[in-house]
Amino acid sequence: MKRQFTAIIFLILVTALTCCKESNHTQRPSGIEFDSIAIDTVATLTSETNAPQCILKLDIKIAKGEHARQINDSLIRSGILVPDYLSLTTMSLSPKEAVDSFVKRYINDYREFYTPIFQKEANKAYGQQFFEVTTKTQGGKEGITNYIANISIISGEQNTEYTLARNIDERSGKLLSLGDVFTGGSESAVGAVILKQLGIQEDKSTADLLQEGFFASRDAYPSHNFLLNENSITFIYISGEIANRLKGEIHVDVEYSDLKKWLKI
Repeated sequence: MKRQFTAIIFLILVTALTCCKESNHTQRPSGIEFDSIAIDTVATLTSETNAPQCILKLDIKIAKGEHARQINDSLIRSGILVPDYLSLTTMSLSPKEAVDSFVKRYINDYREFYTPIFQKEANKAYGQQFFEVTTKTQGGKEGITNYIANISIISGEQNTEYTLARNIDERSGKLLSLGDVFTGGSESAVGAVILKQLGIQEDKSTADLLQEGFFASRDAYPSHNFLLNENSITFIYISGEIANRLKGEIHVDVEYSDLKKWLKI
């Protein structure tokens, strides 16, 4: 029960991602102009002097100009804020209204969950929370802007860090999915290419990768968390998604030329 709040957040994350280190790719300037919304707030669990705190730090890039409303509405509901409360409503909100709504709901849920525990246990560590999201943008493949969110969640002694990657079509303002990038029915074939490239990166044979537990629960597949770079796609897998959690975030960088049979872009 004491760890349930963090566990719920983590499960939502795994479902949504199904994380991302800095890339060495040369980046072109983004074709979209962005502003930012910054939130830095501290909420105390109760009025008691030894009460734990919930610290939220948000730095959210928001699009300006053409397609701004569509882009921002899609981004704010794309999982960069967890739990993804905003996907539960179709109400039209400005980016500031959406972020403020998230912060209010997050703090309310935090207090509702942890207050009974704190009152019973009187242990500050049980309710200490830290949630931080910082975002950045960069030019990716021609006509596409990469949107990257670095996220950190600390709950007591548990620490989770990950990155979400989104790709914005600069012409339409649409957030691109795997279905927009690859032809239908190509998941297995693309997965095989990814597995081969992972072996090259790890300097291991496919058999060795499988023996070590990579893709143990299912055949290799393209992650929905990916970056469309200038000459390649980086598939990003959350820690524990395709290998032992000790491996950390796993990034597989595949050249477009190796995927041209199935590409739609």
